[in-house]
Amino acid sequence: MAEPKNRPITVNSAKSDKVNNKPWGIIIAIAAAVIVVVAAICAILFFANKSDNSGNSSDTSIENAEYTLTNGKGEKIPAKYASMKNAKYQVLVPANFDLYDSAKLEAEFNNSDSTEMAYTNSGNSVNILFSKLDSEAEMSNDDVDSYLEILKNSYSQLDKNIKTKSRTVGDHNIGELEFTTEGVYNHIVFFSYENKLALILFNCEDNLTDEWKQIGNEIINSLKFE
Repeated sequence: MAEPKNRPITVNSAKSDKVNNKPWGIIIAIAAAVIVVVAAICAILFFANKSDNSGNSSDTSIENAEYTLTNGKGEKIPAKYASMKNAKYQVLVPANFDLYDSAKLEAEFNNSDSTEMAYTNSGNSVNILFSKLDSEAEMSNDDVDSYLEILKNSYSQLDKNIKTKSRTVGDHNIGELEFTTEGVYNHIVFFSYENKLALILFNCEDNLTDEWKQIGNEIINSLKFE
């Protein structure tokens, strides 16, 4: 198996003991959890020399497709809503992407500690990842904006052009980050689910962003809760 291109990132310690009335150690745990998930998806992105590096979706017919995503070429790609078992949130994924559940992730990568499920294209160059529901990182709905700022400061060391956004979906506060590191474009959405960090990540090889960035935006913006 090929080595992942990205490596986990070390978050520097802070002098302050508390941020927003939360112990700094908990905030570091949240940041570290996001970083671990990003590193995990990169293992999928560069997996096992199976990639044809085309970055293109197959010619799946859009006839009778209930949902579609639009790529940078203006092409419509059939899509479906996907969620983890027992999770009451979901996002659109391309209908022709392959599913890696926790068992397959464990078999292929020997590590599914932070990742429950992932979808990948036939070239393993575009991915959507879902973090586990039983994350050890606790986070309340009110903490999202504070943690978004922490993560922005952490990742801005890697990409000074990082973009962040906060919004709401129903009663849920949502944090978003977009950044590129080591040739990988990442678009992350995170939120509190049952007082735990929940995270969904879209990424692709940087040279494919013209085609896939718009799809990534549509996937992230399709997030909905039951």
